[in-house]
Amino acid sequence: MIDTKQTLASLGLAAWTALAAAGDQAQFHPLGFSESGQYYAFAQTGTQDGSGFPYAEVGVVDVARNELVASKTVLIESESGASPERALKQALGEVKLKRFGIVKGQETGENLLWREPGDADAGAPNRFTFMSMGHGPAVEQEPEYEIVVETTKTAPPADDPFCAELGGAQRLKLSLAGRERSDGAVRVLQDDQRLPRSRACPLGYQVRGIVEYGQGLAVVLAYTRPGFEGPDTRYMVVTGNVVPQP
Repeated sequence: MIDTKQTLASLGLAAWTALAAAGDQAQFHPLGFSESGQYYAFAQTGTQDGSGFPYAEVGVVDVARNELVASKTVLIESESGASPERALKQALGEVKLKRFGIVKGQETGENLLWREPGDADAGAPNRFTFMSMGHGPAVEQEPEYEIVVETTKTAPPADDPFCAELGGAQRLKLSLAGRERSDGAVRVLQDDQRLPRSRACPLGYQVRGIVEYGQGLAVVLAYTRPGFEGPDTRYMVVTGNVVPQP
C-alpha cells in the first residue's frame, strides 16, 4: 500500500513537471549544517513567472525538531539590474546564518541520494544506506532504508480558485522505513495536519535529496503548485535526528 501511494504521488508530480516548462522553476541551494548538527540551512532562488521579478528564500531548520526557526523571503520589484543572486545576498544578510553557527558551504554533509530536475529515475524508490556505517564496497552490505512519500487531499485555500480545478491541495506524510537487514521499523518524520500558508496549494511532492550530517538527516523535497503561466516548483526540507540500526 505504501509503495502504491508513493508511486501515485510520483506519477502525479511527474505529470505536472512535464507541463511546467512555462512555470517558475526554483533553484535549490544547500547552505549547510551548523558544526553541532543542530541546524540546517537552505535557500531557493528564481524569477517569478508573470512578473519577471527575481526572488530568494532562505530557511533555517532545527534538525531534531523539524521546525523552521528562521526564514526570509526577498522579492525585488521594478529595479534595474536586479537578479536572483542579489535577492539571495540580501536574504542571507537578514537571516544572519552565523548566529546559528552555520558557515555557508562549510558543513554540507554527505549526499546519500541526490536527483537533479529531469533525472530519468525520478520515480524510483528513495532508497539509501547511511554513509557513517561503512565506506566503499561495505556500504552495499549495510542495512538499507527508504524515504516514503504519501499524500492526502485536503481542502484548497479559499483564495485560490484554481487549486480545486487542478486536483486539490495535498498534505504530506514523510516516513523513514527500514528495508532488508535493518529492523523494518517505520518512523514518521512529518505528517501534515494542516498546510502552512507558505506552501499554498501543493499538487505533489518528489524527493530530490537526502543529506546526512552526524545523526542529522535532511530530506529535500520539490513540490509543484499553481503558477501564473503554469505549475511552479518550490522546495522544502524535512529533518530529523536518526540513529541507524546495525
